[in-house]
Amino acid sequence: MCDDPARQLAVILVGTNGLAPFLGPCLDTLPAACADVPFRVLIVDNDGHGATSREAQTRTTRLPLHVLHQPEPKGFAANVNDALALVQEPYVLLLNVDTRLPEGGVARAVRTLEQDPRIGALGVRMVGPGGRIESSARCYPYPSVLLWEQIGIARLFPRSRLFGRSRLYFVCQDQVIDVDWVSGAFMLLRREALEEVGGLDAGFFLYSEDTDLCYRLRRLGWRVVFEPGVTIFHWKDPLRQRRRRFTFVQTHRSLLRFWRKHSSPARQLCVRLVLMIGVFARLATAPLLLRNGLGYFRDSVLAFGETLLLLAGLKRAVSDG
Repeated sequence: MCDDPARQLAVILVGTNGLAPFLGPCLDTLPAACADVPFRVLIVDNDGHGATSREAQTRTTRLPLHVLHQPEPKGFAANVNDALALVQEPYVLLLNVDTRLPEGGVARAVRTLEQDPRIGALGVRMVGPGGRIESSARCYPYPSVLLWEQIGIARLFPRSRLFGRSRLYFVCQDQVIDVDWVSGAFMLLRREALEEVGGLDAGFFLYSEDTDLCYRLRRLGWRVVFEPGVTIFHWKDPLRQRRRRFTFVQTHRSLLRFWRKHSSPARQLCVRLVLMIGVFARLATAPLLLRNGLGYFRDSVLAFGETLLLLAGLKRAVSDG
């Protein structure tokens, strides 16, 4: 392994309730993925039950690993910021525990950053179960982009330059390209850039913190790029259906926060209206969800109702603690 301090990497993973079983297999792929890049792992134990710590303990003899225990659960951005306070390395990799990395993948991503000192953040290609391509690089969630997503047209025409702008499937993804933002499931960052923007915004409990970070990086002149030469496996929140209500509401809350920070009142109103259109469309088709069971239907309707109250400014989103 190379000992060049200029290439050292800190890998940050946040463990939350129910995800501990995914941590070990993810950690097992790190040594081969990093290859000649010296690295250490910072795991934030945010699950409140110690399962993350126990899983990490089984790997401490094989990996340079440090566990940060949180006395009380926090949001993803706040957990990452706590870990960043311990980072000295020039490169930082934010990595979801439900990922698997290919041999040499992280090393290749680091080389891409080394080729241009103005790259502040880098994302990679992701595939899910069955080889399904995930949308790991996107454009900003402008009202028009959100509209096609909310009413389902984007899913019908994913490669359309008009309707599929959100997920960038129409882009010829065979070379490094600049994008608006990349997924925090695998986001390789230059620590200098992170320090310049002040880290992640802890006001985002979950979702859109990666969008916000990339937005602020680009405003300061840093490049945000997509590296298609690296493909990782991503379960994409394997517990999503178990916490469907929280996930749905929190996604909308974070979108509202993003635009409240970065746009005019007029655009904020447009975003609210577009999101409400999407929720009403889901309510109209809610009876179809009964085929997934009465519990699924009930949780979905509750999520839709709570989100409408949130969008109308009558309720704050709940936190799962």
